[in-house]
Parts: sequence; C-alpha cells; structure tokens
Amino acid sequence: MPPNTRQSEITWKEGVPFSTQFDDPYYSLDDGKAESIFVFVDGTDVLNTTDGKDHIVVGETGFGTGLNFLTTWQAWRNRNPGARLTFVSAEAFPITAADMAKAHSAFPELAELAEQLRAAWPPAVSGFHTRRFDNGKISLLLMFGEATEMFSQLDAEIDAWYLDGFAPAKNPDMWTDKLFRRMARLSKPKAKLATYTAAGFVRRGLEAQGFQMEKSSGFGRKRERLVGSFQPNMQPPNIQDKKPLTWSSTPASDTGHVVIVGDGIAGASVAYSLAQRGLTPILVAPENSHNRTSILPAAILAPQLLLANPVEKAFFHAAFFHAVSHPVYKDAFANERGTKYLPTSALEQQKFADILTQFKWGAEWMNGDSEGLILPKGGTVSPTAILDTFMRDVERVNHSVARLQKSQQGWNLLDNSGDTIVSAPTVVLAAGVHTTGILAASDLIGASATTNHPSVRPRGGQLEYVPVEAISSVDDETITFGGYISAASVFGDRKKIRTIGSTHEKLSSVPPTSPQPTLAAREAILTQCHSTTGAVIDHNAAMTSWTGIRATAPDHMPYAGPIPNWADLSDVCACLAIDRKLPLPRVPEMEDGLYCLMALGSKGFQYGPLLGEYVAAMICGDPSPLPRNLNVKLHPARGYIRDIIRGKSRQIITKP
Repeated sequence: MPPNTRQSEITWKEGVPFSTQFDDPYYSLDDGKAESIFVFVDGTDVLNTTDGKDHIVVGETGFGTGLNFLTTWQAWRNRNPGARLTFVSAEAFPITAADMAKAHSAFPELAELAEQLRAAWPPAVSGFHTRRFDNGKISLLLMFGEATEMFSQLDAEIDAWYLDGFAPAKNPDMWTDKLFRRMARLSKPKAKLATYTAAGFVRRGLEAQGFQMEKSSGFGRKRERLVGSFQPNMQPPNIQDKKPLTWSSTPASDTGHVVIVGDGIAGASVAYSLAQRGLTPILVAPENSHNRTSILPAAILAPQLLLANPVEKAFFHAAFFHAVSHPVYKDAFANERGTKYLPTSALEQQKFADILTQFKWGAEWMNGDSEGLILPKGGTVSPTAILDTFMRDVERVNHSVARLQKSQQGWNLLDNSGDTIVSAPTVVLAAGVHTTGILAASDLIGASATTNHPSVRPRGGQLEYVPVEAISSVDDETITFGGYISAASVFGDRKKIRTIGSTHEKLSSVPPTSPQPTLAAREAILTQCHSTTGAVIDHNAAMTSWTGIRATAPDHMPYAGPIPNWADLSDVCACLAIDRKLPLPRVPEMEDGLYCLMALGSKGFQYGPLLGEYVAAMICGDPSPLPRNLNVKLHPARGYIRDIIRGKSRQIITKP
C-alpha cells in the first residue's frame, strides 16, 4: 500500500460539498441526512438486524463526510443502546477535518457526534485506522485506500452493506466485479445491502456474486434504488473469492471468559479492549508486580519513521495514530504536548527533510523547523494514569503463573507447586520476558522441539530522573535523538522531573529482578544527551535511576496472536523447506483458546492499545483493526516458519 492516500479536492455548491475529482456531490442536494436514513439505515433495516445478537457489523464503500456513519450511530444509540456496532468503511480520497466541519455544520442535530468524529480523525495515510466511541459500543474502522484493495486486506463478517461510492458513471472503479467479489467473501449469509443507484450493470454484477437484488423506490430526484441480501447458495463456486491457505491464521475463541497473564501495558491493553466489548476478563499476576513505584513516571510517544515502505511501516504509524487519539491517553498527556526529533548527523537531517516532504501528514500531525522534525500530537504520557484506567473494570488474582495445563474446560493456570490458580477456556499470555518460560513449561505438543519459539530476547534498560531546573536549557516538549528527554512529569513528593534515557543492554538470560543501575550507564545517557542537545547536566543532579527489563523479538516486531499447535504447524509447513512458495495442503491448527501479546520492547505504551484491540478482536471474532498482510509480521509462529524455510529447524515434529 502507498504511504499516503490522495486528499480529496472539494468545491461547494449551494452549501453542499462536491468532489472535484468526480464532479459529484457527497450527499443529496435535497436533504443529505434524510437520504442517508432512507437509503441505508432503513434500506438495510440495520437497526432491526440484531436478532438477539449483541454485535452488528456494517460495511461501507465510500466514507466521504462520514454522514452515513453519523446517522447510523445516532439511530443506533437511540434504538440499541445495549448492543455494539462496528462500522467499516473504505475511502480513497479522505477529506480534511476543516472540510468535514463545514459539511457537518449543515446537520446541527448531529453536532455532538460529528465533533467526536473530527477529534478522532486520522491523517490521510493509507491503511487501517480504528476509533472507538460511546465507551466502546461504537467502533469505526476507517480504511484509507482504494476500496477493492482495502477489502481484500480485511478480516471481518459483515451484516449489512452501504454502497455509497460516487455515481457509477463518474467513478466506475467503485462498482466493479472484483469489489463485489470481495464483498461476497466478507458477507454473512443473508447480509443486507442497499445503494442509491439502480444501474443495471451494478445489479447484474452483484447478482453474479450471490446477492439477490431488487429495485425499490428512490430518494428525492432518484426514481429507483437497489436493495438486496447475500445468498451464498446463489454464488457460483468458480468465482468465489476464497481466503488463501496460510500458516498465519487468527482463529476466534468460542467463549468470552478470558484470563490474562501479566499486568503490564500488554496485559492491561488486552483487558481494556475486552472490557470495551462487554467482557469481564480476569488478570493474573504476582501481587507486587504492579507496584506503582516500579513503574516509569513517563513514557514517550515517538514512532519509528521510515522512508522505505515495508509492511511494518504501516503498523508503526497506525499504532502511533491510534495511541495519541485514544480516549484514555487524552487525560494522560503531560502539559507540554508534542515530540521533536533532533538529527544526530547531516544525513539524518536530510532524512527528516525527505520525510516531511514525502509523508504529507498535514501540519497538525507533522511539521518541522531548523532544529528538527516535530509531531505536535506526540508527547509524554503517564503510565500510571493509563494502567489505572485500563484495569479499572478488571478482576485481579495476585499469583505467579508457572505453566499451563490443558483441561476439558480449556486451560488450568498452575503455580510452582502444581496447584491450580484459576481455569478458563481462553488465556492470553502477556507476561513479557516470562511468557516463553511459561510456554516452555506447559504441556503443548511439540513445544520442546521449537527451540524456544516464539523467541524473546531480554534487554536491560536504565534511565535517569532529573529535576526540571537541571535541564532548563532544553525545550519543554518531548525530545528524541536516539535517546530521549521526556516532558515534565510529577514524581514522588510532587517534584517535577524529566526523564532522560535510555540504555539497551543485551542480557544472556532473564534475571530474577531488575538489574542494578550503574554509574557507567548514567554517564553514557547524559553524555549522549549533551552531544545532541548541548545540555550540560551534572551527574550528581540526577535524582535517581530507574532500571527494567524489556522483551524484544529478533526482528523487533511484537508477537500478537494465537499460539500454534507446534506439531501440526510443523507437519503442514514442512513443504516450505523445499520451496517457500509451495501451497500448503491446509491451514495448520492453533491451540484452542491460547493467545499471546509480548515483545513490545521500549514501545509498549505506543503499541499496546492497538495490539490490545487486535488480540481482543481476534478472540471475539470482531473485524480485525489491522490488515491481513500484517498477520504474518505479528504472528507468534513467524520465527519457527523462518527456521523451516531456512532449514534451521532441529527436527520435524510429528503428532503423537
């Protein structure tokens, strides 16, 4: 996917926005809101499709001004306040927040919801952007990019479709057989469909993919429109858009009863996302592991910025956009907002200039000055405030988990004595560097032959707490330069401090406690800070040091997803040792109800919220907030698959 979509170009006629690219209005000249309700909300009968279900998914082609989303949200809130709605929409030409505000001003009855939408509006960057409203009851998944490509990357089951691209005669790319085939793959049986057009080729194209369509009365000046439903038995098998066979499957769990092991940002993020879906997860961790004095006083939000365009880049950016827009983070930011990137060389300075030219995020998201690159929405957040809120509605069990044991009900969590702590059908391991030890000790078939997969490397880290007055020569916002300086935070006796970090020490094994701070590490941190910022900080000015252990993966991407049945994975994927492009005979099995989220490294508070959504959506069978091409980059099996391909796996595991 390209790094940026094209910004929409808009002209205004009688107060109605027109697309310059397609010379077509975004909504009816007669009454845009009334048209939206008549054609889409009533046309799909979406308010009455719950039928005992607590979650409905709407798919839309063409988000535009967001009018359909807003009218559906308002109607849903009034009719189904206890149920959840996920609205998934593709948009190739996102409009600016300013144009959106002008369009929304025509509908004052939607002002409250429209303001929330604009406040959460992401930059025009290609990819997936998830936003949640009404305490998680309303979820919006914006997919910026060409609709056919975006829906090919989506994992979801759609209950109702709004086809609202510009007129077929003016924008034929939004009405193709290829797009209709993607829609059929994503549709639940009997999924409803509505559109304002009655064009014959649209009706025939949809019918060819298994949608049973009929004409109905149109709105305003339009005489007719199309409504229908998906009938899988009417879809010819030779044109079905089937999912490819892949080892990176992400199966849902059959239950909502979930236990999470670990109370750091990974476990807390999953717990929060599950609670937003109406579940009450149980979190298991040692009693003292969440001692507030051991938690960082500050975490910075500063994404990795790459000029190249690997798939990983989409994740780095989406995680940042998601975190800084998160409703919990809103109240956790330090007073001085923004992150400044300082170059450490002329080459890096040129890189920042190229990034500013190529990314085109908009000045409210990225700008620059003579000193460096600035992300106004980045900054420093309070980990304590975030963790307290994330775990507010979570039941906690204070205990150390040593291993897992399979049972008829799912999984028993055992302590070092072999006693059962708690049992659950679904478990998420989010215990950082201790997760692989729990997996290795558990009775998973073939686990002993996977050479410690998923592989995690422990890294020690040290940072320094410095009084604000000791670093007054440096700008107040968050600074990053390889190391970093946080914005001012409150510490201990309410003294205002800034943190300076940090080291990344390779550890051969996981120590029982955090490493002791060293004067050598302090000197290295303060020296690096001085060489980039010019700040002279007396080593004795540092109030104290903080140390901790981070978990990282060899490829520096997090692990998020299901734990494989290692024996079945090995059997199914053995052919990849011959040729990595050979088709798999079938999808390998994953362990029922067993997932992990770990190896977030030093970016936990940046990656956690989005990956918490990803794992929670996976468990609940909700639309994935990440594109399918990221599954392989995040999957816990990826390292073992690489070993098979490279011929490095010690043995081929066979099923007992």
